[in-house]
Amino acid sequence: MRKRRLSETKQRKLREVVPSLGGLAMLGVSFLVSSWVWMSLACLAMMAGGWQLMHQSD
Repeated sequence: MRKRRLSETKQRKLREVVPSLGGLAMLGVSFLVSSWVWMSLACLAMMAGGWQLMHQSD
């Protein structure tokens, strides 16, 4: 039972960390990329990657 509880805690932390890192990455991309098209594509790719990481453990 305790092992499952640690797993739930790990999942909760992962669900908190992934969006935070994704937001920081998007902030960095907005400063580094000057073209709105490439910035939008990079942010969409990061959003898809974050969604996949969050739902990978389900």
